[in-house]
Amino acid sequence: MTMERTMHTAIQLIFDPQHDTHRAQEVERVWRMKTGGGDGTQTQGALGLRHSDDKVLVLLNGPHTASQRWIQFEVMRAFIRGTPIVVVDVSCLRDERKLRAMRGRNPLDLLSAEAEAQTLWLKEFNPVTLKWQAARASSSVPRYAVPYPMDGNGPWLLSSIFPIYRWTEDWGERNLLAWIDEALSATQSAAQDAPPALVAAAASSPARFAVA
Repeated sequence: MTMERTMHTAIQLIFDPQHDTHRAQEVERVWRMKTGGGDGTQTQGALGLRHSDDKVLVLLNGPHTASQRWIQFEVMRAFIRGTPIVVVDVSCLRDERKLRAMRGRNPLDLLSAEAEAQTLWLKEFNPVTLKWQAARASSSVPRYAVPYPMDGNGPWLLSSIFPIYRWTEDWGERNLLAWIDEALSATQSAAQDAPPALVAAAASSPARFAVA
């Protein structure tokens, strides 16, 4: 994977629009500066910067992001599609009032996957009932339909599969493209390591959706 390809990759920024829009705009500014611009659209706190057919989901984690259930849904939907995922803590960035925030819980701590034979069972934590339940995006998918590095049978919290970066401590302005490149490379490598016959079988087997 080359940095040149990363510069031409589409990213979708997901964030809590009530608390983190100003912080997301700073990340967007850096992305545009590094890649030379691009069109952007903003809906429901989702900012899609489109540069090519490749896509990476970049989740911006603020003080209240983990409590947004629509964000759980979007992350799990990206997971079952095999989209590379990058989590960036932006609570250290200042908001429109020039205030920093307390670090929030990683939303990926509230999403899990567990393998049983060739099936991957997906769950999410419901903050209302305080119980784990079948993920709304999909309750299960064929194991090799998702190209992520997962050894054994789990269960895995998604936070154990995808690292979280701190915008300030990890030098986000300098390293954002590198984080995206690492996510692309990890997904590509896991896809190449999967048994071809099982990948073909997974491609022909639909996901199973939970009943709301």
